[in-house]
Amino acid sequence: SKTISADVDANAPAGTINLKLKRAFSRSGRRIVAQANVTAFADEWHLRKTYGPDDARHWKVNPGGLIEYSDVYFTKRLGIVLSLAESNLYSENARSIVTYNFTPTAADPRPVVPTAVAFLHAPRVNRRSTVNLNSDFKATDNLVLSLGLMYNYASLYNLQRTMTFNAGARAAVTGTNPLTSFTSGPAGTVTSGPSSIVKPGETYTVVPKFEYKRGSLLVEGKFAGSDSKSWYNPLARKGSVLNAGGPSLAGVQFRAERSSLISSDWKITQVAGPDFGLGNGFSNPVLVANDGRFGRTQVFSGDITATYKTARFLPVVWKAGIKRKHEERDFIVDTASKRYSYTGPGAGPGVWASLPSPFLLDPDGLHARVSSTSGKTIFIPNLLAIGRLFKERPEYFTHSLTTANFYDAYVGNNRHYEEDISAGFLMATTNLGRAILRAGVRYEETKTDALEFDPRTVAELRAAGFAETNGRATTIPGLQYQYFSQPKIHREGGYDNVFPSASFKYRFTRNFDFHFGYSTTIRRPTIRDLAGVWAIDDDNLTVNAPNPRLQPETSDNFAARLAYYFEPVGLLGINLFQNTVQGLHRSTQLTAAEYGYSGEEDLSAYRFTSVLASEAEVQIRGMELEYNQSLSFLPKPFKGLNVRASYTRSYAEVVTPLMSPHGVSGGLNYTFNRFNVYGSVNWRDDTPTNVAATSYNRHRSTIDVGGSVRLTNRFTLLFSGRNIRSEPVITMQKNGNNPAVAQTIEITGTIWTFGIKGVW
Repeated sequence: SKTISADVDANAPAGTINLKLKRAFSRSGRRIVAQANVTAFADEWHLRKTYGPDDARHWKVNPGGLIEYSDVYFTKRLGIVLSLAESNLYSENARSIVTYNFTPTAADPRPVVPTAVAFLHAPRVNRRSTVNLNSDFKATDNLVLSLGLMYNYASLYNLQRTMTFNAGARAAVTGTNPLTSFTSGPAGTVTSGPSSIVKPGETYTVVPKFEYKRGSLLVEGKFAGSDSKSWYNPLARKGSVLNAGGPSLAGVQFRAERSSLISSDWKITQVAGPDFGLGNGFSNPVLVANDGRFGRTQVFSGDITATYKTARFLPVVWKAGIKRKHEERDFIVDTASKRYSYTGPGAGPGVWASLPSPFLLDPDGLHARVSSTSGKTIFIPNLLAIGRLFKERPEYFTHSLTTANFYDAYVGNNRHYEEDISAGFLMATTNLGRAILRAGVRYEETKTDALEFDPRTVAELRAAGFAETNGRATTIPGLQYQYFSQPKIHREGGYDNVFPSASFKYRFTRNFDFHFGYSTTIRRPTIRDLAGVWAIDDDNLTVNAPNPRLQPETSDNFAARLAYYFEPVGLLGINLFQNTVQGLHRSTQLTAAEYGYSGEEDLSAYRFTSVLASEAEVQIRGMELEYNQSLSFLPKPFKGLNVRASYTRSYAEVVTPLMSPHGVSGGLNYTFNRFNVYGSVNWRDDTPTNVAATSYNRHRSTIDVGGSVRLTNRFTLLFSGRNIRSEPVITMQKNGNNPAVAQTIEITGTIWTFGIKGVW
């Protein structure tokens, strides 16, 4: 449904899908399902250890699988389902990133000139483990008790290696067509910036429920609690420092060439200056020994609903309920406190030259090449070797903690935030001949509480003898007095809303339905948008920059649907919707340079995201056409075909980042005897990524395939391939009347999975 009803949380502006799971005791008896599989990254399809994701050798084809056990007891009154799943996936993310100068001068009238070319090579291993236990007990003929327990573990090991070739001043960049071929000035620089991301996380979830049914009365109750933590610790878990400070080499001149404006196949060839393939000329900045990020989320909710059927005057199903949800978030980012300078033997420029990475730059996914004057690729320090040196000879390193570092680590990036939502609703549903009418109202009250520092005033700082600049102490003791000498205080806020909703469904014939709905909804700012701490997503290389002043978004939603169902197993439908939004949340994306990031972590390859609210009311409209059908009426061998297709059109009165104006998807599924294969294609039109419409993701289509072969009644072979054409994501930049240029070209490659499944 594109609109929601009153019994659903009001924070679902796009609509809902209502799924009802079977009871565990509804199963026929004991059943065991087991599956073993391997995953392989297409560019590393071999059975040997090679370098990556770090500076050591590892397997690239990784095992995974699942096992599920279910059974019923006590004459089908008790049912249990226990499942365990494990996934290990090696993959690589490669990007080319080009920055441009769009400001012509009298001496240099060229409209667009590249100023830097960067490569990101980010091999990673993602591991996920899940243990899930669900049980349903029919205590009496009227009462069902249920319990769900879940444990999730996830870890990311990701070596991000960013190599930046800075061409120098605009006027020094030469070339008749610099967008595809240019030579840098003699004052160019090369920066080698590897970072080791090691992020484990775990979540515990418990969900007890009950259902009581007696006559026309149904009462359902549920409690849900979850505790989720994630942290970063490359030094303890992998023996690697976080980064080597981004050593750079100055005075480098190079030539850069590529085949087209939207190609990543840059050929970088050094023509003058110190050899960037050697490490002896690179600077020795402060390294960061470990990663100090930590996050914890606790969510507790409870709700109870009652449904009662009456038949006086009209048959009406009444439904009412209450709900309470409490969420707590803690953020700590003390990475700035883990900075060290190397002061041991040989301290100074080129200190990491004796610790080169054996894992050479491999931009094959980009079809790029890098060559120094000696024919080498770019020098990259070995983070594992530096980590061993840091542990074995700590006397070679001196802790570097500035006043700004202290503030960032212990004040600026330390947050605790809580949110409480209390809700109640009443809803009625009735039948009038071929029509079904539903109407309801929901009330939600939201309360927020941020635990913040209560800093000393400027007058108090001066009275205590501490200097200050712009209201902040200029020494570490001064910061300790300013922020830690008083207890933290609670900054509380709140608001409440009433959400009416209604829908009408009419069945013209047995196969032809019309559905119209109206609802009001809310989209609250996420806690990460409000808490004041950057949320860095190392999986997707994004940074969420908070907007503490962001207010909730509210929306009036209308949706209409016509659907025609036909045999055998077919559907043809059209959906129309309109959302009128007050304070529309628009997630704008910027590069690190566009955002103005100047911190110590190497985030040059990350996209910075900040959510803004539109000042005026905004209308969003859309249409969806959908079709799917089983073609079993065709003669053999075509009767096993199934086909589906859909088209989506969306538009808004203002530029809405990440909303694609056009989208098409389609798929084929074919079954013949023991064989089944499928394929699907998804296409998205050019999609803006910022509110100024100066950046957009170029149109893109992806193809996925898969299938199975049933060997016996118990065993089946499975395979699947994701993005088999390795279609890149190309982000274009448009400035004024200049032609659009490729800013970022991202290639994630193809992932293949092969497995065998058994059922007993």
